[in-house]
Amino acid sequence: MIFKEHILHFPIPFDPSVGENMKSVYSDLPSETQKLIRGVAGSSSYLKKLLEQHSEWLLTHWEFSPDNAILAARKLDGNLDIALRIAKARTALVLALIDLSHLRPLEWITENLTNFADFAVQSALKSELELCVSNSKIKKKFLDENNSAGIFVLAMGKMGAYELNYSSDIDLIFLFDGSQFPEEEISDYRSIFIKITQKVFSLISKNTAHGYVFRTDLRLRPNPSVTSVCPTMQSAEAYYIREGRTWERAAFIKARVCAGNKTIGNNFLQRMQKFIWRQELDFAAIGEIEQLLIQSRQHKEISGPITVEGHNLKLGQGGIREIEFFAQAHQLIYGGRHQDLRQISTQGALQALSDQNRITPKIAKILITALRQHRKIEHRIQMLRDTQSHSIPTNLEELERLCALSGYVKLEDFKDDIIAELRKTHSATKTSSRIIKKNTSPTDQQKIRFDEWRKLQAFKSERAVEVFETQLQYIWNYAQKSKNPNEVLDYFGYFLSGLTSGVQLFSLFERRPDILEKVIYVTSLSKQLADDLAKQVSVLDGLADTGPDAIPSNLTGFQKSLQARLINTKDFETSLTNTRAWKSEEHFKIIFAQLTQIITPQRAEKAYSDLAQTCLNLCLDQALCETKRRFGEIPGSSVAILAMGKMGSQEMSCTSDLDIIVIYDGNPDSVSSFKELDIRTYFQKVTRTLISGLSSSMSYGRLYEVDMRLRPSGRAGTVATSLEGFVNYQKTKAWLWEKLALTRARVVAGDKKLCSEINKALIDILGQKNDPREISIEVNEMRLRISKLEIDINQKWQIKKLLGGILDLELLSQSLTLLIKGKDHKPSDQLKNAFDKKIITKNDYDVLFDSLELFSVIEHLKRLLGMKEFKSDNLSTPAVELFINNTGIESINHIGQEIEKSLNKNSGLIQKLISELK
Repeated sequence: MIFKEHILHFPIPFDPSVGENMKSVYSDLPSETQKLIRGVAGSSSYLKKLLEQHSEWLLTHWEFSPDNAILAARKLDGNLDIALRIAKARTALVLALIDLSHLRPLEWITENLTNFADFAVQSALKSELELCVSNSKIKKKFLDENNSAGIFVLAMGKMGAYELNYSSDIDLIFLFDGSQFPEEEISDYRSIFIKITQKVFSLISKNTAHGYVFRTDLRLRPNPSVTSVCPTMQSAEAYYIREGRTWERAAFIKARVCAGNKTIGNNFLQRMQKFIWRQELDFAAIGEIEQLLIQSRQHKEISGPITVEGHNLKLGQGGIREIEFFAQAHQLIYGGRHQDLRQISTQGALQALSDQNRITPKIAKILITALRQHRKIEHRIQMLRDTQSHSIPTNLEELERLCALSGYVKLEDFKDDIIAELRKTHSATKTSSRIIKKNTSPTDQQKIRFDEWRKLQAFKSERAVEVFETQLQYIWNYAQKSKNPNEVLDYFGYFLSGLTSGVQLFSLFERRPDILEKVIYVTSLSKQLADDLAKQVSVLDGLADTGPDAIPSNLTGFQKSLQARLINTKDFETSLTNTRAWKSEEHFKIIFAQLTQIITPQRAEKAYSDLAQTCLNLCLDQALCETKRRFGEIPGSSVAILAMGKMGSQEMSCTSDLDIIVIYDGNPDSVSSFKELDIRTYFQKVTRTLISGLSSSMSYGRLYEVDMRLRPSGRAGTVATSLEGFVNYQKTKAWLWEKLALTRARVVAGDKKLCSEINKALIDILGQKNDPREISIEVNEMRLRISKLEIDINQKWQIKKLLGGILDLELLSQSLTLLIKGKDHKPSDQLKNAFDKKIITKNDYDVLFDSLELFSVIEHLKRLLGMKEFKSDNLSTPAVELFINNTGIESINHIGQEIEKSLNKNSGLIQKLISELK
């Protein structure tokens, strides 16, 4: 027993006689404890020395609990320089005994070692600050609540992540807040803080007769070759924003304040989040981080395959750094959007990546297990002689000593376990390496095409050319599988010609060839689609997740997805920017799922509509908050949004705008709490802010075009309507076409109570008695106007506005719904209800329903291709296949014939049914 707990594991003494001698020093302790000390001293000369030097202290404290023993070891008496070194030695001894006896897991060991490092830095900094204050070098008026005068220390690397190994050095960055000092004194205080930093550095790292506290490295500060050891945080922040590199972003993932003014330090780190994390999926970061590992190995002259003797557990193949870089690379890629991934510890990051489905649970388990195993062995390597070594000994005697300290009886078992974990690690982390490998030299034909592409703007950097060259053969092979390879390559080239830069995108393709395939396919469908995609390549980030489950199945799913994206987003503009980025990606995911038939057109319509409703709710909330901030609020007032058209019936397509009516309610005599706006003016302000948020074009484009012409009195009416005014207008002044439009109305956002009142009002309005003959006459007049629209009647693909087409079918379904007081919003459901009520026959229903389904599919595909003038003769080969696969009709000509037949049949049938209304 030691530290009040039974020992679970015993090191084996490599030199039993040395172990026996040390055991005799502790002869008063229980036999179990003596056995532990015998094994420790018999295998580690460094721990033997600590057991000798601190025997009196250990004999006094061996019955303390592990936590209390650690605290007791920190007690500082007398000269700080000596006291810290004694405290470090005792802490190292206690942690070694706990570690080697398996009383606590690895994470507890590294955390407590890190806690002592924090304590040491805090103690040293406090001592130097107090000395400067007592000598009047720092004026008392500049002291803060921590007496730090604005200086703080960042723990980086393993110390930042609470992962210090047994003989780690510590990476620190010292900064101070320059804004606290007058301009004329800033130079003096800079000199003071530089001297404080140098003294803390010496106090911690200098090797004296009593040893050292921690080897310390200050080179992670900004531009260390020209920057002082303690720059201002303002200059540091400017450097990182202006010149910060990927490795510095990765380093700051683990940064935390360990000493000094934590409030100022934490505020600095909060501002640094924009430097560390990017909204775009940063696949280029992987290549840069891989290069760091290569450079580290070259610098240390580490190379060769996995072995045991001499293998570097930190930098060698399958080692700790591979795991750390794997985790950090994935954090940099996805952490900008998913804050759960912003973990400072490597294990925490791997687990979070697994939880977010960014890596498989199997990979996470392999790497976490290997990391723990590697670090345990690394600890024992360093325990042998207190050396900052990460390499397994090459000397047989030292290797056997390490084996014994690790508790292995047989050396071969020890070596087998190490080899197994190294190989598992290297295999698992290959998923972060290039997936597309550089192939043999391109053929002459490939060279000709690539030479044409290299003239494009996307290839202006050598890095872009280098990365893209790895993909040439892959692109070529994919194109050869198509019916018209040259056409596919031409369309992909058209996409490339629209790009302004290529490194990030080509890096994404390199790591995710599945996304490259998707882009080649999408761009092969139409030049307009290729052009649109080239102008907003950020939407491709959404293709990192595809499949039916990647698209939320309901409104709640979209809302949760957006909420996760906006965590900690506080200001109005940033919220809108992030919402636009999210919407663009989700929108493109739906488009891609439609183009590849992952989802049906019906599910796509629902998804587009739920996506729009999510954005609308967010923008309404933001508009209310912004208006309240500027003008105060009107107590007892409320607002809601009524969706019309395709959004109302949940049939939106990829190009749909938002037809909405804004309705408010409240005391007409009330005014806002400041600036005293009347209620009508107030909600006009809300509505205009809402429209601006939805339709203003920014870096990620606009959310939606907004159409408010269906509000009472159309363009002549106010942009926001009172509930009373809306109801009165619909009951007494609305035209028939407005009543027909109201059959698709659906409340989609706003105050719950007001939403309920609007729904009741809609039931009341649509429940009014309507004259069938009046409906028949007016609808026939509308159909006459449709027939006079300037459309080439020979262009049968214009199925929306031709008689017998989509608008005509919707007029019929809405007329029937108004007549029978139906509650369905969607035309197909409205027709079904009319059939159920025996208003139309089964045969008529089948004809109309089948036509509506066919036309809906075709109209969706036309919009997806984005062709300004749709002509079936101009379709690419993949686009023709798209129409055939989605309609189930054998050729594009047969689809045209089916359209013509349906239009003719529908036109006569609709005329007959409208005329027979009674």
